[in-house]
Amino acid sequence: MRQLLILLLFIPSLVSANERKADILTTLPATFMLAQQLTLDTGLVVKNLAPTRYGIERLPGWFSNQGADEVEACTTEATAVVTLGSVWPADPLFLHAREHNIKIINIDAGQALLPNGQSVATLQLKQGISPYVWLSNANLLLMAEIVTTDLKRLWPQHEKQIHNNYGALRNQMMALATNQQASLINAGVDAVILLDEALEDFAVANDLFVLDRQFKPNLDWNENDQQAIKEVVKEEPDVWFLTTRTANRQLLALLPKGANVLRIEPINRWGRGISPETPLERWQIQLD
Repeated sequence: MRQLLILLLFIPSLVSANERKADILTTLPATFMLAQQLTLDTGLVVKNLAPTRYGIERLPGWFSNQGADEVEACTTEATAVVTLGSVWPADPLFLHAREHNIKIINIDAGQALLPNGQSVATLQLKQGISPYVWLSNANLLLMAEIVTTDLKRLWPQHEKQIHNNYGALRNQMMALATNQQASLINAGVDAVILLDEALEDFAVANDLFVLDRQFKPNLDWNENDQQAIKEVVKEEPDVWFLTTRTANRQLLALLPKGANVLRIEPINRWGRGISPETPLERWQIQLD
């Protein structure tokens, strides 16, 4: 009887913890990582609103259709959202959250919402600004600073902890940038051919010389495409192919024999999520 009483007393606390509403909402792995790491040990709850397999281009549709009920349930008691609306105008999070919670606050990780506020460096592509600003280590550092400033103002009681979290995250980001540069230099990654438009930000941020671009899906390549690639490789035999796709047999069959291929994760979908212990794991590059 005594054990049953203890259990009954303990159950409400478990239910309360599991059902606790999120304080901060995000919809991209990068913004979730920032909010999660900056609020460690504060008691604030961060939730990412996005299906596991949905890439950035499918999120607006999900918010308007399949995810509408979940969005409403999560936003009614949230305090803030962390978005990238300044560089990705299609970011659906703030508008859909505000529809259900007029008091919700928008923290734009790409632009400090202040007079003369800092903003990340952006690339203007044919279809507009590239949203993949988080693939630049310098941008990622600035995004952390922007989000930190707003979080401290929203929750001044946690200002010291948020500041300490920012310092720890900044150190990890600086180490990531140093290791990434060293890896690229040691492997001789300098001249590149981009196989995915999402990697434009990565190439610019790492001062890589882009010799050519081929953004067609594998199945759409024709003989002229392959020949053009061969000509570039003939002139620059040490060129590297950068892709967001797995270097499977189909892709390798399209490239010259022995081609140098480096896969860079675009981090544009939730996928395997973000580990609180190793938050920058998905930003690390893997070179054999």
